[in-house]
Amino acid sequence: MRKIITAFCAVCLLAGCAASPIQGEARPGRQGMFAVATLAPWGTFEHELAAAYTRLAVLRRTAARQLDAQRLPLQQAIDVQTRADIARTLLDEARVFDARGAPDDARRKLAEALRAVDYAAAALEMKQ
Repeated sequence: MRKIITAFCAVCLLAGCAASPIQGEARPGRQGMFAVATLAPWGTFEHELAAAYTRLAVLRRTAARQLDAQRLPLQQAIDVQTRADIARTLLDEARVFDARGAPDDARRKLAEALRAVDYAAAALEMKQ
């Protein structure tokens, strides 16, 4: 049991070191960091879903924080959140297909969801 716990801690530490920092999250004059993790088994479809859900959550949070700091116009923030809603729906559909034992449909929905997440991220990076 101790070997399992040690291996789990090592994986968590390595994953944390491999993650890129999130920029623009701190309030003026303050430093901050935002960390995320998952307990989904490595290399599984569940792990792929967890990574996509996490990326989407970070994207939403970044948009909200930038809007709050007045570094993101309201319409652009609405566009990011609208696109993120579409991505979330697709991720939920992929999870349902996976639970029903339809791996091909689940993979297709995940691919669509990842494109939607990229689309939302692009909306966040647009200059207005």
